[in-house]
Amino acid sequence: MIKRINIILLILLFGVVTDAVSQVYDFGDIPNEHLEMTVYEKDSSANAVVLFDIGNSVIRYQTNKGFKLIYKRHTRYKVLEDAGVFIADVEIKYRHDDPKKDINTEQDIKKIQATSYTLTNGSIIEQNFNEDDIYTEVTNEYWSEIKFSIPGVKKGSIIEVSYEMEMDFLLWFPNWYFQRNIPTLWSEYSTKIPEFYTFSYQTLGAENLFVEESDTYSDRARITYTVNNTADRLGNSSMGQRYTETVNFEGKILRFVMKDVPALPDEPFTHSRKDYEARTDFQFISLQYPDQLAYFYSRPWDELIDDLLGDINFGRKIKSSDDIKREVDYLTYGVESNTQKMENIYNYVATNVTWNGNYGMFLNENTPRIFRDKRGSSTELNMLLLQMLKDAGLSAYPLIVSTKENGSVNTLVGVADQFNHALVYVDMGDQAYILDATDKNRPHNLLPTNVLGTEGLLLFEEKIIWIPISNYTRNSSMKMVTINLHENGYTGNIKSQQIGYFAKNLREEYNAEDSLASLQNLIFKNSFTKVTSVSAVNDEFEHGFNYTLEFENEEAPNSDIRYFNPMMVDRTFKNPFTLEERFSPVDFNYTSQQMINANIILPEGWVVEELPKPMIYRLPDNSAEFQRILQAGNGTIMMRFVLKINKPLFLPDEYEGLKDMYDKLVKAHAENIVIKKES
Repeated sequence: MIKRINIILLILLFGVVTDAVSQVYDFGDIPNEHLEMTVYEKDSSANAVVLFDIGNSVIRYQTNKGFKLIYKRHTRYKVLEDAGVFIADVEIKYRHDDPKKDINTEQDIKKIQATSYTLTNGSIIEQNFNEDDIYTEVTNEYWSEIKFSIPGVKKGSIIEVSYEMEMDFLLWFPNWYFQRNIPTLWSEYSTKIPEFYTFSYQTLGAENLFVEESDTYSDRARITYTVNNTADRLGNSSMGQRYTETVNFEGKILRFVMKDVPALPDEPFTHSRKDYEARTDFQFISLQYPDQLAYFYSRPWDELIDDLLGDINFGRKIKSSDDIKREVDYLTYGVESNTQKMENIYNYVATNVTWNGNYGMFLNENTPRIFRDKRGSSTELNMLLLQMLKDAGLSAYPLIVSTKENGSVNTLVGVADQFNHALVYVDMGDQAYILDATDKNRPHNLLPTNVLGTEGLLLFEEKIIWIPISNYTRNSSMKMVTINLHENGYTGNIKSQQIGYFAKNLREEYNAEDSLASLQNLIFKNSFTKVTSVSAVNDEFEHGFNYTLEFENEEAPNSDIRYFNPMMVDRTFKNPFTLEERFSPVDFNYTSQQMINANIILPEGWVVEELPKPMIYRLPDNSAEFQRILQAGNGTIMMRFVLKINKPLFLPDEYEGLKDMYDKLVKAHAENIVIKKES
């Protein structure tokens, strides 16, 4: 939820609150109350807390180097329980140098300090981290992480970490996160920005700011700058004249504080954690040096669309080649249906071109190179798919999106950096398709779940069109189960039909080279029931995944009374919703239906002693329901179980009903059938 949007360098109105008691200390200055703290009264379940987290970002001019951004951070933690020692493992994420770019986007991490303090027998034991223990992990082609562990950390310890980051690329102004998965007593962020740079900022999340202050400052510097005649999308001049002069300028100081911020725990079925944690985001809007026209990085959406289609790292990299055209001709030879042409080309890209695991809005390589190398980023793969579809005569357009983990797009700010992925929109006239070829296990009619429920911007020259992204394919799981109970166990078979995402998920886990062991692990993991044979597996890629198997269980109850749970497959053992209150929506990603029809045949001479009662539970708006019905007669028991999720997204005020439904579902699945031997 957006709490406020402001534009720096406009007249701002602030409710200024002065904090009488500062909770911030210098590095190494450890007060007794920090050392003696044993519990956080506002959340007694917390195993660790952030005592304070202080960040400061300053854009400063350095002679002969130009404007640089200096970011400093100092954080102090308290370990309250043994389970809280995880905070001793420190990770600092940063952007590493990209040799493919003609601008320096590297973030330089320096001046790292990290120390633990533990009160032992009245004395403070202080241990510093060893710089030799630092190691750097490259997470993808753009980002790396500095990792190290602080020694001597245990229950009762204080930990503090500080570092600086310096960067030349000022458009990526650091955002600030007030909220974590542990409580934070004090979180403060301040910025100092010269008047030449205009940023918008917005504070998001459910928590309120304790302090929000604004002030101005004056400065003087001898600045060298270029008067642009033309500029690319980053404001880099391709030609122009350089000037050096002493400039008096003003700037804006901002300060934001939150206190007593509750933990935001990791919750299952979360749409996007980033959209709900308390934070302040900054977005670069424009740059204007003295006697120079302003360069606007944020612009109207129609202008942004035109710029992207002509951008050297986007639209101009999407092109055909003789090799691409030959492959398209081969894939579409003799095919009259445009839909079949689309499917053939999609299956070729998804199967033959490997996604390297990286997301990114722009292309590092052009599509002929991606076709040749058979490897690329998510956008590169999909733009190759787009070009091949166009070569087949289909109407295909880029559809740019922000994945759920990247956060929602602020539609008030026309900036390409908000997006991190591109899909393909295919217009067939009477029907449209949205395609993503990054996964060979996913047919053309399924999209990755991390874009479902978002909106994409269609890069179409004549209009600004936002497309809701969803899947309309049916997602169902149906199992026909036959169980023959014997004196010394049972045997039976399962005939299963999986459609949509159920089929896709099974396809990812299934190992065709050892079907018996694979289905054993998928269906009867950690069970005494064993798969004895697999008689049929039929993977109809576009339609579903079907299988038939036989099983047995040789448990010998050795009693005249037996307890048997009919939910031998797809049983829910634990409610995934454990929190009393939830602040973010529950996102199932897609609608679904699971069905089990079981026919249980009793041993000769046995009868039903007790049968669970029929149960039907339905949410008031029919958004979700389950039913479990059992009937007995003529030596058999028939069971029908159905679980339906009829909408993908449940808001926080619907959480209580959903949690209650799953409580009852777990109890229903735990109920046994009781049978006895006739006397």
